[in-house]
Amino acid sequence: MPYDLRMAGISTADDKTESFDSLRGRWRFALSRLKSEPHAAAYVADFVAFGSKWAAADHKEMSREDGITDAEAAAATADGGLDGLGRRVSGALFGGKKVDATLPAAQPYFGGVAPSEFMRPQLGKQLIGMTAWPALLSQATQPALLALAPEAAAVVPAAETAAKTLIAAIADRDLFENGGERKALFDTFNALSAAAYGGLKAFVHSHPELDLPAGWAESFFQQGVAASAQPRTLGAANALVARLEQKLGKAKAVQSELAEKEAGREAQGKAYEAALAGEAAARKAEAEAKKARKAAEAEAKKAKPKK
Repeated sequence: MPYDLRMAGISTADDKTESFDSLRGRWRFALSRLKSEPHAAAYVADFVAFGSKWAAADHKEMSREDGITDAEAAAATADGGLDGLGRRVSGALFGGKKVDATLPAAQPYFGGVAPSEFMRPQLGKQLIGMTAWPALLSQATQPALLALAPEAAAVVPAAETAAKTLIAAIADRDLFENGGERKALFDTFNALSAAAYGGLKAFVHSHPELDLPAGWAESFFQQGVAASAQPRTLGAANALVARLEQKLGKAKAVQSELAEKEAGREAQGKAYEAALAGEAAARKAEAEAKKARKAAEAEAKKAKPKK
């Protein structure tokens, strides 16, 4: 029957609060301690094998973090392309004159928002607002705008790809962290530690002639957070609390900003879909009006008195 860590005198590695580096520290401590004690030799091989499991999982975690970083860099590059196109379209529309985003010619591009404000978000609202630009510019009658159509046909799809890649990278990282792989590694280590601890405790009881000291079985396992990571003075503890509170404040600010951006993206997406639907309805109505006008003209010609 497996030994239950919760009932034991050793701490459980917690995937919710500990990093992979912390888990590695626990593993390394146990492995080194087991190697140093002849009576614990039977458990060394399993702990050695765990090292490769940790390395593989750590590589997965880092590759997913790297994927997000790479996607963020690509998104920044794509955003720069959109900003450059936005500035050139603004220049073509206003020609060095005072910017007035409410002008009819500017409305299809900037939606009544000042270009500087329109280009402020990284991708997000800006990308949604520029999705129609390739088509708009390819149909522009103003030569300066028409000349920008090839650029729009390149940078807008590139930005859409960058945005999708970033979303996918974040989802991939979240799936690894919340989907079970990360927790499984911690569970494996805890089960390994529980089995070894139970065996070592049994060894103590089975060999009273060795006169092993109290806590001998517990001494093979790191107890909670490494002592070196804990503050040893009140001043150090206060400094640690201050750093953690600062990090928490920044994290909450980022959380709030991301929530606001997400809400904005959803709203913009719905608005954009509604605009497309309205445009389609207007085109249909225009086509039907033209058809009706032609039919009326034909009827008028038929009804016209002959000379």
